[in-house]
Amino acid sequence: MVNRMLEKIQSTRRMITYRRIQLEQAAKTIMRVSKQNREELSKRFNSHMEALRLYFEDFRQRQSEILNEALFFQEARTEDVVSELNEQLEKLDSQNSNLKSLEYHEDNVLVFMNDIIEDLYTGMIKFSPDINLEGLKIEVGLDTDIIARIDKVLSRSANLMHVNMPALDGSDRETVSYKDLIKNMWNCLVCKAQLGVKQVECPGCKTFRPLETYENLLHRPEKVTSDEVEALKLRRKIEKQIILDLELNGVENKVEQQEQWYMIASDWLFKWKCFVTNKISRSQNANVA
Repeated sequence: MVNRMLEKIQSTRRMITYRRIQLEQAAKTIMRVSKQNREELSKRFNSHMEALRLYFEDFRQRQSEILNEALFFQEARTEDVVSELNEQLEKLDSQNSNLKSLEYHEDNVLVFMNDIIEDLYTGMIKFSPDINLEGLKIEVGLDTDIIARIDKVLSRSANLMHVNMPALDGSDRETVSYKDLIKNMWNCLVCKAQLGVKQVECPGCKTFRPLETYENLLHRPEKVTSDEVEALKLRRKIEKQIILDLELNGVENKVEQQEQWYMIASDWLFKWKCFVTNKISRSQNANVA
């Protein structure tokens, strides 16, 4: 009874250590992912804003070039029209000079110039220069609603939203809770590495995953899953292979190294054999009963 209580204490201590490591690792992961998310988000957001700024700068440049072309055309058309108006002014000045010269003639001479005077008079009545004024003025059609529409488009182009944390196992499933976050993962009690559930041994420090950390193996054996059974089989296989390798190496290196490894505590050895073979002796079975 005492031994069982001591074993339960040790098992509970391992579970406390394991849960603590899980929480610490989850906190570190959340902080790291949050920092990476902020940096990535800022980088992508600034890049997007810079692309928009460059686009609008290019758009302004293109529109400025179009405006300059229109103003150049307007200036050329204005010069042409003014030139035509000046030609007409010169004609008027010429006719005015002719009229002034007629005023100095004697009356009898003016009688003989009746046709000339009539032509000048008629010409002034019908004076209407045919000057094309097309293209002298430029209108800019501004869409007053364009700012509001652009604002909607730009808002959709950089739509910020809150999403859930990525799962530690790399899958695309949602992580609504802490349980979802750590699902399919376990933490090594020695080096605190995060490992997948299908790994029963830490590749770094060669520490096995504690059986207490499985959801059902020790706590609810009647609800044990096939994955947990396979994990247990794999651990038995690895443990047996470790001992076999040590025995073989011990025989081969016995003469050269003069080193041997051995076990103590026969009770532990017996329990270990029962574990790796998944069998139990009749005497042990009676004690358990």
